[in-house]
Amino acid sequence: MPVTEQPELTLEYWSVRQLPDGGRHFVGWCVENAEGRVSSSIMEFDAQTLRGRTASGRVYQLAGPPGRDPDAEYAWRRWTEINEELTWSDVTDGLANP
Repeated sequence: MPVTEQPELTLEYWSVRQLPDGGRHFVGWCVENAEGRVSSSIMEFDAQTLRGRTASGRVYQLAGPPGRDPDAEYAWRRWTEINEELTWSDVTDGLANP
């Protein structure tokens, strides 16, 4: 769905993945759409409010503690295959101390 129709989404069971070029993406379960989701590159992130804006202009609200969701992990695997980004790291634990 376009950003204009869904300018803000909520992710549960979320994590943040970093690519070798430093680009970071939210990965998690999208509450509004009931699906696993990978965001575009994170442009801004507030670790206190757990809100971030991505390159698409969408705002993500991270809800609850970080975690893993099988559907979100599947979406991430497909995203990395399609974008030929097979090397990445999980930087979720370092969000409070960027």
